[in-house]
Amino acid sequence: MKMNTLLPSFMLFACTFQTIALNSETQNTIIKLEQSVISVGQLITQIENQTDYLVVFKSREVDIERYITVQNTSGKMISYLEEAFKDTDITYEFDNRYILLLKKNDKGRTSLIGQQSRTITGTVTDNNGEPVIGANVIIKGTSIGTVTDVNGKYTLEVPPKAILQISYIGYLTKEIVIDNNKTADVILIEDTQKIDEVVVVGYGTQKKGEVASSISTIKSDNFVKTPTTDAAQLIKGKVPGLSIITPDANPTSTSQIALRGITTLKASSSPLVLIDGIPGNPNSVSPDDIEQIDVLKDGSAAAIYGTRGTNGVILITTKNAQKGGVKVNYNGSFSFSQRTVEPDLVTNGLQWTDDFVEAFVNNKGTMPTSINNIFPYTPEWHEELRRHDANPDLPKVQINENTGQYEYFGNTDWDKLLYKDVTAGTDHSMSITGGNDIANFYVSGRFFSQDGIYRANTDDYQRGNFRAKGSIKIKPWLSIDNNFDMMHKTYHYPLISYDQTLNIQRNMEQQGFPMAVMYNPDGSLTYSAVYCAVGDFYNESSYQDQTTLQYKNTFGVNITPIKDVLKFRGDFTYVNTAYKRNRVLNYVPYSTGPEQFAEKGKSIMMDNKDETRYMAANLNGTWTPKLGKNHALSVMGGWNLETSNKDTFYSERDGFLFPDRPNYDLMDGLNYKLEQGDKNWSYVGVFYRLNYGYKGRYLIETSGRYDGSSKFPVNEMWGFFPSASAAWRISEEKFMEGTRSWLDNLKLRFSVGTLGNGNVDPYKFLPTMSIDKTGVIVGDGQVNYTSYPGLIPNNLTWEKVTTYDVGVDVDMFKNRLTIGFDWYRRNTTDMYTVGPTLPEVLGTTQPKGNYADLKTKGWELTLSWRDNFKLAGSDFHYGVKLMLWDSQSWITKYNNATGKLSDYYEGYRIGDIWGYNIEGLFTSYDEIANHADQDYMKISDSKIWQPGDLKFADLNGDGKIDKGAQTLSDHGDLVIVGNEEERYHYGFNLNVGWKGIGISAFFQGVGKRDWYPGQETGFFWGKYNRPYGYSLKMHENRWTEENPNPNAYWPRLVGYSSENGGRPMGTPNNRYMQDASYLRLKALTVDYSLPQAWVSKLGLTGLKIYFTGENLFTFSNVCENFDPEVIKGGDVDLKDRKGEEQGYSYPMLKTYTVGLNVSF
Repeated sequence: MKMNTLLPSFMLFACTFQTIALNSETQNTIIKLEQSVISVGQLITQIENQTDYLVVFKSREVDIERYITVQNTSGKMISYLEEAFKDTDITYEFDNRYILLLKKNDKGRTSLIGQQSRTITGTVTDNNGEPVIGANVIIKGTSIGTVTDVNGKYTLEVPPKAILQISYIGYLTKEIVIDNNKTADVILIEDTQKIDEVVVVGYGTQKKGEVASSISTIKSDNFVKTPTTDAAQLIKGKVPGLSIITPDANPTSTSQIALRGITTLKASSSPLVLIDGIPGNPNSVSPDDIEQIDVLKDGSAAAIYGTRGTNGVILITTKNAQKGGVKVNYNGSFSFSQRTVEPDLVTNGLQWTDDFVEAFVNNKGTMPTSINNIFPYTPEWHEELRRHDANPDLPKVQINENTGQYEYFGNTDWDKLLYKDVTAGTDHSMSITGGNDIANFYVSGRFFSQDGIYRANTDDYQRGNFRAKGSIKIKPWLSIDNNFDMMHKTYHYPLISYDQTLNIQRNMEQQGFPMAVMYNPDGSLTYSAVYCAVGDFYNESSYQDQTTLQYKNTFGVNITPIKDVLKFRGDFTYVNTAYKRNRVLNYVPYSTGPEQFAEKGKSIMMDNKDETRYMAANLNGTWTPKLGKNHALSVMGGWNLETSNKDTFYSERDGFLFPDRPNYDLMDGLNYKLEQGDKNWSYVGVFYRLNYGYKGRYLIETSGRYDGSSKFPVNEMWGFFPSASAAWRISEEKFMEGTRSWLDNLKLRFSVGTLGNGNVDPYKFLPTMSIDKTGVIVGDGQVNYTSYPGLIPNNLTWEKVTTYDVGVDVDMFKNRLTIGFDWYRRNTTDMYTVGPTLPEVLGTTQPKGNYADLKTKGWELTLSWRDNFKLAGSDFHYGVKLMLWDSQSWITKYNNATGKLSDYYEGYRIGDIWGYNIEGLFTSYDEIANHADQDYMKISDSKIWQPGDLKFADLNGDGKIDKGAQTLSDHGDLVIVGNEEERYHYGFNLNVGWKGIGISAFFQGVGKRDWYPGQETGFFWGKYNRPYGYSLKMHENRWTEENPNPNAYWPRLVGYSSENGGRPMGTPNNRYMQDASYLRLKALTVDYSLPQAWVSKLGLTGLKIYFTGENLFTFSNVCENFDPEVIKGGDVDLKDRKGEEQGYSYPMLKTYTVGLNVSF
């Protein structure tokens, strides 16, 4: 509700502020003169050229031939006016956007503008002679203007030497100088920018109108405007067919990117990302450096990259130098963030304990003697807890007279103790550019900092970027360029002292009992505080520090023997990436009673060090002969070589002598480990592309690449991958002339291309052996041994991916309406998966090889509308854009002779979930007796089903509930109950602009997605998994003996119900299948650009302030404890139980940002 009142208030304030300023301007504008001796006429010309003012005077009164001398050639405009007319009978006045030169003491004069203004009439038409209705006609530098009527006509009062600006959406703005004419007819030229817009393709660029493939381009102006470390987030939801999954809000996390669904099962399915032509990670480039991002979707567009482009290609192009004077741009922002979702947990100790006893007894049939074998439990203590709950004045900690140990009666919210309410971040970037026709440069830097979300030993992220680009023209036909980029980032993260791989949310689930407290009366940590890891974090002695330093440089040579006809380019790139992770674990002290101290944890340090050296060389040439206006031909060919060498080193040792000084020289432990390895690969390829167009109507493109990879055996390392595409611009046909008043472009596209996927680890076709030490003492110590190599496939080669694409592009109503649609099918053959099942007596697993096939079908739709009109005398422009896409994939070949449901099988739709149907809850023992036998599942240790338990549907009618043989031919009562793949992705963008105020809102979401929580998903199952897990408030809507509600959502509370597939909730079912679709306001930005007249007084060329909100609102039916974008497993850097610990990721954040952009 606050936003609803804040936004109109802000707009009203901004508009009022602008109006007052325009009326009270003090004319301190800075102008530059070409010389110190200048005539009055030359001064007037400079003022009009460099400012928004028009100078009005009577020629018989003002001597414009008179010369004046100024001391400085750069200064305030008002100072030059004073100098020009001192000691004369001329004075000056400011009237809105006019400077009036008048005779002094002319008290009876009327407005000079009124004396000299005259009426101008005219007609505005397009290049076909059709009237342009509603075109804006304004006097340049003022808000004075009008719009054309239904016949394209206008009438306007204008002063002498006025310049008219005529504009309309879909046309190029035109300016005309009003001389002595009384009429001024104007022909507006259609803005062909959309057709002539340049898109980046493999090893070159093309005009969008000439592209026959499926390519999407996002300019920097259309990025999602949020502070981020990952450039992929800039285009999330902006490109149809491009799925960008955000694993969490951890600043080091990398987005999971998939283009047009699934391409493969076991090899890498991520698209190739190129930053200025060099493979890279989107989270390594500064977002402020990016000019545009092009996505090559189909096989034809990506074929030029051969085996690297199998899954599509994302081309990130950074900003280039701008010719002219030096230009500086600064962008700074401050952000604060909150978690989008906070789990609704029971933090009352008594309620938690009551739930624990209920879940435990319903499963075991007996009373507990402890809570998770850690926290003592007795009925007497339970009653004492009840007494403390009734009287909050009683102490939370007391000493048991029998044991001498502390007893706890708290109501601790461990989640609140762990996470901050608000965290902050800053982002600063600056760029400097300039140059001329001979040399130019672009230099930029960025510093990004994000505070952590933990209250103690908090994570802290910092990153710096530096880029320097430039080019020099040595000869008219020879130029060189260089592009240097460096990135350095550090990240501090807390760890759990006794196991560096554990996730803290899991520990809190199983040890964070609300009855326990953080500190004992003597100030020491409690055992529960250390074991659940919150107290461990507060001790601040266990952590990991990550550092990444990357620098890369590309040097290029451009030769143009024949201008605009023949050109060659060669470049060489070197990239060095050094990564280091240092982990330190220290013992944490605690006490269980007065003077009863102990420690938990380890004393160990571990180091990972990786260094990757990447080199690439490219040579290519392009021939574009001049064949006349009807024919366009372009032929490109080239050669590419890439090599990568990665060295890895791991070391660890235990036994700190000084825990606060982690250093291997200050350790005396006998346990140590040293490991070293490397991964090397290389690619080489030759390629070509041929484009031909006839009269801009018929477009043909063919390309191919012959690749070789060291990842495959000699007899399979080479492959040729061709593609072809064609397009027909129907709108350019003569029979379409009658539509040209409303149809700007209609183009049909078709493409087909085959690529090879070589994105597998090296050495998979070679038998490898590892050397290790025995886990037990043999003789005097551990003995080294060598592992026997496993089986290798008979052969190993590329996966082959063939894509068919049919598309249509439509632009209508002077490019105001744009429609794009694509349908595609992709066939993947020879997928890299496990081979045929081998006899168990062989003693080893089957090797992976080229054994499976896959097909994918999908479509993409884009609709956009943009327009403008006059509002209160000023242009109001707006735009809306909708993107919608979907895809599905099926297995068409796989080694699964028995049709096991636990593996892929032929006909399997990717994402399908097999499970049971639930009919409801049992209401009586008679109903249980008359229902199908459910003893296949273990309801409890007693195995006795009771009222309030789940009632499963006997779908095959055999009188029992089971999974059969869990095969396609015998699956018992299992059916497909959902599909976990994301379907119907969409994005919706709205933007408006008026009088320097801009508002943009971007909505993004998924229309369909099913999710069945994993067995260890504590924020969903709570005590239905382990009885000592979380108590969730949503479980209060459950069946109980006191409230036997047959319509309750949750059944009788029985511990371990979701523990494994043999339990009632451990296998998916339709009742607890979650609808994980969502709609999210991903970004809302409100900005205000100050008028040029204001900022020029400060010596600036631009000044903008802005506010951005990210993840502000989310609409979803998924369980309230989960963010629908973050329902997968926990931190990939820590232990993840095969994705079962869902929801335990680094929390998604809601972020508010205030920023300032300045240019000069």
